[in-house]
Amino acid sequence: DNSDQVAASIAGQMASFNAAVQYYTKESGTAGVNNDFEQTRFVVGYKTGPFSLAVDYAVTETDTKSIDAETTGLNFVYNAATGVQLYAGARNAQANSGVEDENAFLMGARVKF
Repeated sequence: DNSDQVAASIAGQMASFNAAVQYYTKESGTAGVNNDFEQTRFVVGYKTGPFSLAVDYAVTETDTKSIDAETTGLNFVYNAATGVQLYAGARNAQANSGVEDENAFLMGARVKF
């Protein structure tokens, strides 16, 4: 396989704010195949006391446009007690130049032992 792959990420925190950027690309090395893949993601968050909030955005592109997509999310976490988290999130995903447009809402809890 003659594919080339590059991945990088950087994250930082200042006071209650944090941010991250991620990048991934894969160039197809197969003769006659032109389906290079590239993904970029941005995340910005804020934490105060037991509450956390994050907004993220990601875009995926391919040469053949077979899976070009964008997704945006809004996520909340509440640390209810030691080892207990409640979370909620909303996400929009679009593909095929906006022809496919889906929304998702989720809620749940996590307990650490």
